[in-house]
Amino acid sequence: MRTKDKDIALLDYETALKLWDKYSFEYSIILDKYALYLRIKKGFGIRPVNRLSKIELEDFPEIEFLGIPRRVYAEDYLFDLRPEEIKDLISQINNEYVDSALVQNLRTRISDYKRQIDQSTITYDGYYCDPGGCSSGSHTHQKKALTTSKFT
Repeated sequence: MRTKDKDIALLDYETALKLWDKYSFEYSIILDKYALYLRIKKGFGIRPVNRLSKIELEDFPEIEFLGIPRRVYAEDYLFDLRPEEIKDLISQINNEYVDSALVQNLRTRISDYKRQIDQSTITYDGYYCDPGGCSSGSHTHQKKALTTSKFT
C-alpha cells in the first residue's frame, strides 16, 4: 500500500472512531429512552401522546459498529476491515444514522416528552406571589432592585 493510501486509510479509521465516540452511546439507548419517556408521559395522562408508530420504529438502522459497547472493541472491529469497508461503514453511519429523519424525530420526541413531563409535574404555590409586585409601574421594582444591590 502506498503512503498516500495509508494516510487516507488512517484518516478513515480515525473518522470512524470519532463517529463511534460521538454516536455509539446514543445509538445504544435512544429507543429505550424514547419508550421510557413515552411510558412516563402516558402514565401522567399527558395528551396528545404523539407517539411514533411501530412501523416507523422498525426502520431504525441496524449498525453493528455503533452497537459495540467499548472503544477497544470498536478499534478491534475496525482493524478487521479493509480500507474500502471502513469507507462504506462511515457512509452507512452518516446516511442511516446521522442524517436519519427517524433519529432526528426520536431526539425531538424525547426532548418534547421531557419538557411536557417537567411542566406537568411543576407545582405552583399560591402564596409565592409578591404583593408589592402588583403596582402599575415598573419603577417600584427597579427601586427595590437597586436598593438591595450590593453595588450601590
